[in-house]
Amino acid sequence: MSFFSFRLKCPHCRSDSTFRIGSLFSPADRVEDAKCYSITALCGHVTCYGPVGLRVKPLEPYNMLWDAAYMYASGQVRSLPTPQDITPFIKILEQWPPEPQPDIPEFLPPKVANAFTEAEETRLAGQNLLSAIGYRSALDLATKEVNPPTDTKRIEMLGARLGRLCKEGYLTQSIGEWAEHIGFVGNASTHDGDALTNDELDELSNLTKMVLLYLITLPETVKRLRGEPTENGEQLDAETVAARIKRWLSFKARLSKRK
Repeated sequence: MSFFSFRLKCPHCRSDSTFRIGSLFSPADRVEDAKCYSITALCGHVTCYGPVGLRVKPLEPYNMLWDAAYMYASGQVRSLPTPQDITPFIKILEQWPPEPQPDIPEFLPPKVANAFTEAEETRLAGQNLLSAIGYRSALDLATKEVNPPTDTKRIEMLGARLGRLCKEGYLTQSIGEWAEHIGFVGNASTHDGDALTNDELDELSNLTKMVLLYLITLPETVKRLRGEPTENGEQLDAETVAARIKRWLSFKARLSKRK
């Protein structure tokens, strides 16, 4: 049996995969000059088979999509002599789940922002070992400036620093436990070369993000609401903060639109 396919970075397993199309049709009753088509497909990676849905615009020659939609509607796909790749003939307008993008908390110091951004980018690129190390580095840099010890010559390891910050009230017990987990898995990757699975790394990303929000983003947001001095002097209104908090606390996939 043959089939139509397209190539895409999988939002589930993050591999550059060939997707096998299960359905392809025009919402406009499959008219020949349809302006858009809907596609459902499965990732072809043997460890994934994750589903995606696309809304696409046909590119020249426009009859490629029309012919493919007709073959699916009439049940003639089985008669294809070879698999057909339609990647060159479509422009993706919308995708679900959306293509994953780095989600960086706001108001982070430059070094912390750089470490977290690199961790996010390597996670989405499938470089799980480097990504886990990056999240630990972001946490290490973020906590160094939080009430540092008076003895500036003493080297304070991350685990000891997290415990101290919990005792001093800068971190709640639950946030501190999360942070210790981040430090632990980061150490395992740094010293033992242990790469996390995609699910473990996604969890690590969310945990690190929540710690950074608690330690840096939310306090800086309060300063801006009060009009207190900040590094860039930006002030926020209540509506903007409400919209940002909704984004900060949402980790669910949303429909992504492409221009």
